[in-house]
Amino acid sequence: MSETSDAPPTLAGDHADDDPQVLEDLIRQDDSPPKPSELPKRADNVVTKLAPVANRLMTQTLVIPASSEWAPIMALPADPRRTLLNIAVTSETSTDYLQLTDDPGKLSSVNGAASLYAGTDVQFSGDGCFRGPVWVKAKPSTAHTIVIMAVTS
Repeated sequence: MSETSDAPPTLAGDHADDDPQVLEDLIRQDDSPPKPSELPKRADNVVTKLAPVANRLMTQTLVIPASSEWAPIMALPADPRRTLLNIAVTSETSTDYLQLTDDPGKLSSVNGAASLYAGTDVQFSGDGCFRGPVWVKAKPSTAHTIVIMAVTS
């Protein structure tokens, strides 16, 4: 008679091999947070350099022909980074003017907007630079040319 064993028969490999347990011990994650002394140290002497912001020149020339009536025109949208704004107007006569404001509703009356006469210009720069939208409306009797220059950073 032969002796019987409760162990399964060895088909292949070394059952005494402890590699799986060794690997498990190497990659096992601990669920507790690290101690403060084990955390990586912050380097206080690292200087962070920001990329320089390029300035951008925005120019526009509006030619408004003489006609019966023109609706307000948005010459420039709002720009919180605008650093310079220059608006010049020319016309056939020096008594013509351009109405200039930040809201198209203000252009319905002469008193609601600034009047910029032909041959003159207005400039905003630095901390006092106007950063909101620019709306214009020309007097309908004569043709106007409006030159706008804005610098944004």
